[in-house]
Parts: sequence; structure tokens; C-alpha cells
Amino acid sequence: MTKILGLDLGTNSIGWAVVDKEGEKILDAGVRIFPEGVEPTTIGEGDNEQSKNATRREKRQLRRHFYRKRLRKIKLLEVLIGQKMCPLKIEDLRKWKNWNSKEKAEGRKFPTTIEFDRWIRMNPYELRDKAIREQVTLFEFGRILYHLIQRRGFLSSRKGEQDPKTLFEKGKPDENILPVNETKEKIGN
Repeated sequence: MTKILGLDLGTNSIGWAVVDKEGEKILDAGVRIFPEGVEPTTIGEGDNEQSKNATRREKRQLRRHFYRKRLRKIKLLEVLIGQKMCPLKIEDLRKWKNWNSKEKAEGRKFPTTIEFDRWIRMNPYELRDKAIREQVTLFEFGRILYHLIQRRGFLSSRKGEQDPKTLFEKGKPDENILPVNETKEKIGN
């Protein structure tokens, strides 16, 4: 007696049947339905259906985002300290970098020394404006670089709001943001 197992694999179920080839009859059949991987409130909404794991994934992505942002800051600060462009001491940076979970929130504090606080409080926009016209100190240039790494990729969060091309050509007059072409003319290319 030759038997054939037939399977129908779906996204939410598996259908099966066992057929006797010689007797040409179905010996047994059935379906196993398993719970959908979609939130019940979003079923049938097409592209708006949300998986049960979506919230967990979003939280994980956010944790990774903050971790990578912190790493970028640490790496840049290490370079700036090495080039004497930041008043922070490497020991203070290592204390923040090598956080010990046993210390809870105490070990996770951002470095705070009087000189570093003054450096952080320097207005990066004024420094960038000054750098266009005249020479800046190493500390000032380091502060400009640190500001750039903090604001890295600012347009990525504006995808749905406004086309970046319009922002560069027309600016945002209501927010006092000039277009790039006008800015180029002002500073003399």
C-alpha cells in the first residue's frame, strides 16, 4: 500500500491529507490553525496590520538608536580629547563610557566638570557663524564638530512632513530658516 502525504502550508494554517495511492481514497485529512501573528485590532487593515512583535521591535530599535548615538559621541570625544579640542579628561570620559550596571544611574551620568560644562554651553551656531568669518580656537572647532555629531541626520525625521528639496530651495520663512541658495550668496560661496 503506497501512501502520499499532501501538505498545504499557509500563513496561519497547515492543511494535510494522507491518500492511499493504490486504493485511490483519502485515509485521513485535517487542518491545524495557529494564532495569527497580527494584533487582533488591526486584522483586515491591509498595510496597516501590525504584527504582535512590532512594539517589541520598535523598542529594541529605539534602544539601539540611543546606544549607537552614545557610542558616536564617545568616539568623537576620545578623538577630540586626544587632539586637545575638548577640555574633558579621558578618565572622566571612561567613567561615563564604561558604565557599571551595579552603580545604577549614578555611574551613567554624563561627565560634568566646570571646564566641560562651559565648553558644552558654547553656542555652536554662533561658533559656526564665527568660523566662516575668522579663525576659531581648537576648543571652539571641537565644539562645532561635537554639535554636528549630535545633530547628525536631522532631515531623516522629516520625511513625511516636507520634501528636503523644498527646504533647500525655499527654506522655512516661518521658522526663520533661509534657503541654501540664499545662504551661499550671503557668505560668498
